[in-house]
Amino acid sequence: MDNKLNFKITKSIVICILFIVTSCSKKQEVALFYPEFSNISTTIDTFYGMKVPDPYRNLENLNDSTVIKWLHLQNNLASEYLNKIKGRKQFLTHALQISNKEKVTKEHLHINKEGVFFYLKIDPSKNSNTLYMKESDSPEEIPLYTSALYGDNYLINYYKFNDNSTKVAISLSKKGEDASILVIYDMTTKKTFDQTIINVSPSLVGDITWLPDNNRFIYLEIPHFDYQDKSYLTNTQSMLYDTSSMSARGKVIFSSQKNTELDIKKEDFPFVQINQSTKKYILGSIDKGLGYKEVYIEDIAHVDNPNWKLLFTKDQKITRFRIIGDQLIYLTSKNSSNFSICTTPLSNPNFESPKILVKEKEDEVIRTYEIVNNDLYYTTIKNGVHASFYSLKQGVETKIKLPYTSGNSDLSLLNNELYISIKGWTKPYTLYKYNTSHETFEYIMLDKPSFPNFEDFIVKEIEVPTKDSVLIPVSIIHSKNIKRNGKNPTIMLSYGAYGASMTPFFYTPFMLWVEQGGIWVIPHVRGGGEKGDAWYKAGYKTTKSNTWNDVITTAEYLIENNYTSPDYLVNMGSSAGGIAAGRSLTERPDLFKVGILDVPSLNLVRSEEQPYGLNSVKEFGTVKDSTEFFALYEMDSYHHIKEGVAYPSIIVNTGIKDGLVTPWDPAKFVARIQQATTSNNPILFTIDFNAGHSGDGTTQKYYDDITKLLSFAFWQTGHPDYQLE
Repeated sequence: MDNKLNFKITKSIVICILFIVTSCSKKQEVALFYPEFSNISTTIDTFYGMKVPDPYRNLENLNDSTVIKWLHLQNNLASEYLNKIKGRKQFLTHALQISNKEKVTKEHLHINKEGVFFYLKIDPSKNSNTLYMKESDSPEEIPLYTSALYGDNYLINYYKFNDNSTKVAISLSKKGEDASILVIYDMTTKKTFDQTIINVSPSLVGDITWLPDNNRFIYLEIPHFDYQDKSYLTNTQSMLYDTSSMSARGKVIFSSQKNTELDIKKEDFPFVQINQSTKKYILGSIDKGLGYKEVYIEDIAHVDNPNWKLLFTKDQKITRFRIIGDQLIYLTSKNSSNFSICTTPLSNPNFESPKILVKEKEDEVIRTYEIVNNDLYYTTIKNGVHASFYSLKQGVETKIKLPYTSGNSDLSLLNNELYISIKGWTKPYTLYKYNTSHETFEYIMLDKPSFPNFEDFIVKEIEVPTKDSVLIPVSIIHSKNIKRNGKNPTIMLSYGAYGASMTPFFYTPFMLWVEQGGIWVIPHVRGGGEKGDAWYKAGYKTTKSNTWNDVITTAEYLIENNYTSPDYLVNMGSSAGGIAAGRSLTERPDLFKVGILDVPSLNLVRSEEQPYGLNSVKEFGTVKDSTEFFALYEMDSYHHIKEGVAYPSIIVNTGIKDGLVTPWDPAKFVARIQQATTSNNPILFTIDFNAGHSGDGTTQKYYDDITKLLSFAFWQTGHPDYQLE
């Protein structure tokens, strides 16, 4: 063992394990010694007569030098072995090369009314990024503003133009931090305004909405960014900012402090947007959980001092809405789990008996819709993976054939022109303009990258039955050369929370996993939105156990059908997906060879004590309610670790500046499972001391993190190109 690690090893705490790695050329024996955390002091909490021991409570103190030292030692240990995986550097290089083929991404591409493209490009040599513009018929790229002008450690993470493209608000943040500053760039003078706005983070939460006068905009102010404090992201407020002023801060127009008569809690996000169809109204919304909002309305003429009037409550289960004339047109799951599109008069809304424009479909979930010249267009998705596109003209519904078979499609409207985005597991994001008069599609991306190495991949969309007679949609992606002999490295990626659907997306590292002989599997577990609102509710709070049981069912199916076996199966979850992965690993460790837990939520009983805890309650529950406590305990992977169990190889990744899932959450899990396991499998913990929940914001680091995790999985499943040097 390298002396620089300077480990203090004691027999009672530190585990010495030996494991054997077999490669095509030689057998390797590696001795692994885990760092000691000497400050163990078991806390015993009592909830509703149940005693819950917490031996690693002291790891929650991130200001304790012994905790920070332990984290550094864990990271050093992980880095020592990960850096020895011989195929890892090539994996990263290949991933970056492929990703560079895509100049822009969905989040970074904007097209104005004149068809001018705006986008961000990264300059790897300078570790900065730049906002560019490009005329659609010109090869010339014109740089507008580079993050290097603000500082070496800053990156542009968001921008928003006003309607006439004369001004743009640009958000920049330090690498690895949530807090941003806003600068306003004037397209006429080609200069930024003298004033900057602080305490914002539109890339994390909120948005910027320009008013029709093109001089004022609305943004969300975030007073608290301390990722170790429970004030994190609380008491936010919508602000009106006038670019003609010299102020460094806008005027409060919607907040818990200003609007004390409304039910706005300190953890809520009070957003204000503009009705884009007529630009006659401003709309204030408050997220009340389950994806539904309470929405208020006011005439835009009173934006300086709104007198908010209730438009609808969360009980109406509305996710999207438009105001066209005197009609409110909205998407709702009320009495329609797969959603329906309804309309009701704005002047006298009747949500109990609205006019139904598009009825709920039996096996398709309605996702997005837009209205063009009084005609309705909408997209649906079946099982989270099969997209369809429809029009409704004069009461006649027509299914429109997409340019290619799509797993995911969404609509947007710009200058009364309809755009549709399309993507799939093996096809990257593409954007088309749909001519509603001629019923034709026009490809409008800057370039058309192709990936011939991935074109022959096989995508299977199946349904796997559970013991309670539910069908789980499962996506399986593999090379045509794969043999179902039970020896294929197979990675399962699950989420299953917040009603978010794992709709098809093109992701370079997983494409390379498949190219190198692996199988990529996505179980669309309950708790997501793949099968509508009911599917979400079936994995929510007291029904959350369905989420990890669906992961287990999928694993059993893959093994029974010889796609893989327990020696080759990898279980991965990120963020709230840590519940699905963590609990299936602790419930059925015999099914898996590897667990990958990325910024994972694992200690749910203590989730309320985390900086983002008050908002987590909306999705997972509170220990203050007896029923919800026992549900939280069942979700808690940390508390389901058992002594004397042979656990799989596990790698856990976190960022020290993560305020959404605080780093002590996975740290406690790692400490406990390292001590409890009886297997000869490594359990590694990587900590980025300059990153938050989403890394440090750079493409290099983003791909370095994911290829590190996947290289570990290849190593542990015996891939000959990924053994230790």
